[in-house]
Amino acid sequence: MPKGRGRRVGPAEARADDQLGTQVGQLLMALLMLAVDEREGRSQDRPKQIKSEVLLARSGLSSGVIATLVNKQPGAVRTTLSRAKGNKAT
Repeated sequence: MPKGRGRRVGPAEARADDQLGTQVGQLLMALLMLAVDEREGRSQDRPKQIKSEVLLARSGLSSGVIATLVNKQPGAVRTTLSRAKGNKAT
């Protein structure tokens, strides 16, 4: 059995794990925001490119999270996703 598996952790260690998980999540979100920003900047050269909102939704992100990433209102993201359902070029 690997070391540490099955052992109980104290409240301080559990809080540290939660904080680390939160920090990792925040860092991943920041990296994703940078990637979306770069992609959006290049999309002007490729008008038929699939919209970032659609790609992010396909990856399982909620419209609220996508709105944060693309700097739009959640309603605008939902509209984009709804319109994209019938149009494969968005």
